[in-house]
Amino acid sequence: AERLAYMIEDSTPSALLTQRHLQEYLPTLTLPLVLLDDDQRKTFTERDDNPV
Repeated sequence: AERLAYMIEDSTPSALLTQRHLQEYLPTLTLPLVLLDDDQRKTFTERDDNPV
């Protein structure tokens, strides 16, 4: 866990992409997490209307 925390901190990411089942293995972070398997994400990617 310490090595992962170091690599994340050293890379200074704007956000971290992960999956819900892996979230428990991450160190405590102050950056935003984007859960790729989150149901709310579908709201933004699967639109019925044409936004343009």
